[in-house]
Amino acid sequence: MTDKTCARGGILWLWATTANAENRGFELLFEATSTFTVPEDWQEMVPATRVRTGNKVVELGEHHNELLEFASNRGVLRPHTLEDGGECYATHTKLLEAAHKEMRLLGAFSTVSQGRDLQTPNCYIIPNDDGSWRVYRFGTAKEPGWHLRQSDQRSWCWFNQFDESDWGALCASFRGVNPSGKSKGTYVVQKFEDAAAIVAAAGGVFVPPQTVTNRAVTLTLINGQIRCEISRTRKETEVPEGWLEVSEKKFGCSIDLPSAKADRSSLYDIENVKVGYHFSEVGQQYGETLYYVQHDDGTWKPETVAHVRSMLISQGMPKAAFPVWQGKNIASPVKISCKPFAKASDDSTFWNRGYQFACNPIKGDHPTWDKVIRHSFEYLNPYINDDPWCQANRIKDGYDFGIVYCAMMVQNPQRRAPHLFLYSEDQGTGKDTFPDSIALLMESGAVVNANDAVTSSSGFNGEMEGKVIYKISEIDLSKSGSTAESRCRDWVTNPILHIHRKGITPYDVVNYGRVIQMANDLSYKLVSTEDARTIVIELAKISPANHLDWETELKPKLIAERAAFLYHLLNYGLPEHGAKGSRCYLPILSTEAKADSIAANLAPLQGNVAHLFEQIVTKAHRGEWQGELEYTDIFRLIDDVPPNSKSWGAAWRRMEPHFRAHGLNPSHRPRVEHKSSAAWGFAAA
Repeated sequence: MTDKTCARGGILWLWATTANAENRGFELLFEATSTFTVPEDWQEMVPATRVRTGNKVVELGEHHNELLEFASNRGVLRPHTLEDGGECYATHTKLLEAAHKEMRLLGAFSTVSQGRDLQTPNCYIIPNDDGSWRVYRFGTAKEPGWHLRQSDQRSWCWFNQFDESDWGALCASFRGVNPSGKSKGTYVVQKFEDAAAIVAAAGGVFVPPQTVTNRAVTLTLINGQIRCEISRTRKETEVPEGWLEVSEKKFGCSIDLPSAKADRSSLYDIENVKVGYHFSEVGQQYGETLYYVQHDDGTWKPETVAHVRSMLISQGMPKAAFPVWQGKNIASPVKISCKPFAKASDDSTFWNRGYQFACNPIKGDHPTWDKVIRHSFEYLNPYINDDPWCQANRIKDGYDFGIVYCAMMVQNPQRRAPHLFLYSEDQGTGKDTFPDSIALLMESGAVVNANDAVTSSSGFNGEMEGKVIYKISEIDLSKSGSTAESRCRDWVTNPILHIHRKGITPYDVVNYGRVIQMANDLSYKLVSTEDARTIVIELAKISPANHLDWETELKPKLIAERAAFLYHLLNYGLPEHGAKGSRCYLPILSTEAKADSIAANLAPLQGNVAHLFEQIVTKAHRGEWQGELEYTDIFRLIDDVPPNSKSWGAAWRRMEPHFRAHGLNPSHRPRVEHKSSAAWGFAAA
């Protein structure tokens, strides 16, 4: 193009609302010196995204041809071909106004144009297959009562079609008056002839009463009906044929408008809008009606009903047709699910909106990913050697364990995985690197920060639905007591996730997520001696030589290799059976860091227990310590055991590790002496 700056070419259409003498809009700078020749293959050189339109190819019918003949005989009519193969015509709005009046067409139509030159077009008309047209004014001339398309500020309207929004203009064109105190849909005309013309323009038939004289008619449009009322005199005792006795002073009738108008919404096969409800995989319908709109880049995004309405009307849908279109879609909604990585069904009744992979898998090398997995799981090396399931399934080290964890996530996210607790007191160990790296394999949003959901007193957790990773970062769960622990346990092993959104009745969905927690302190996770869900991993510090800045070095490399790593995970052969006796598919490895975490959580209670022992030990007998524990003392230490005699078994299980920690082996289970206390016997450790 730089070689053709003075080339002569052609412009299809051009205008600007801001062009004026001051900014020199449309001023000719200089005359071209040569003709610009467009290469035949120019379209192959121009990348473009096709924008969906509201037009469809229409076969012209009798009503269309009558209007075309009228415009051609009276003025200008120029055919044009639309991009999608349909036809449109350039004509003049004054010709359309004359045709509407003389041909007694449906609806109301008027124009501000004076029609001084009927041989110069000022609008396009596009046919609909019900005999009506869409009229688009050239430029930005404003037509009162017409719609305004937001994309280009162009006025447009329906022609030969009745839209309920035109009711007021239609009645006013026949001298109809809206009486004070009446609804906006009520108008009074003075003659039967005017009422008949209005009803005919709306698509109905008004039959004047034959037994009464000509008089004023009150017309009310409501729910697709025109209700007509006339006054009656005392002498008019006979009810006219086709009319009803409304009262002693009125006759009335109702005129149903053609159902074809309501069905006109079927003309708009709206492919870029989906209406439906969320259906969980456990069969529950939940939430409000959802509207998804396909944008120009091909992505589907949720929109409000107001935005959808404005968009469809701007594409040509009548205002009155939108509720009909909306109602039909709500009556037969699309079932929207949120299953990660599952293919969206071609079935029009089902649509999966679960998170997808961020790229297509491609076979290749992934050395940077291997380093991240190896660093995140190498702490497990000695424990994997002692685990029979790992050895039986050829899982040799922490790297293999991490690959199985990731492969299970992408191949079958519904399988339950252990709670990973990544811990290090040092900075620069990459605690966030593993979950942040995994997030790069999936669409944005598949990893959720679960800090609020795990500690919230209200229990709202709507952000958890459909997520693949529940990330808990640098938050002390021990301060939230049993509430946080109970939620974590559910998230790890329960196949069903109970979702509670604000303002919506709670519902159940399939649990696709796995919990990954990062912390600098072992006590941030309440790990008990009976824990069968948590793997505690202590991360080693990364040497300066191996350190990579996340934003500028590590993340770009991971993105470059993620297609290859994803291919490796999707084609990895997972063990046929999960670990025997494990609540999860993988075994729950008992690491030294996990033992330290248990001890860290027991330490605050141990001092209280030792002090309590000094108070309750009553005597020594045959080398055994014997003592009596009061309910008030024991439950002061164990606040989550209900104070009743049946709870002593639970209290015993909770207190046993504290006794052993102080060098005392319980010699027998507690026996209840009376309602307020129980006794234990202890032998020296």
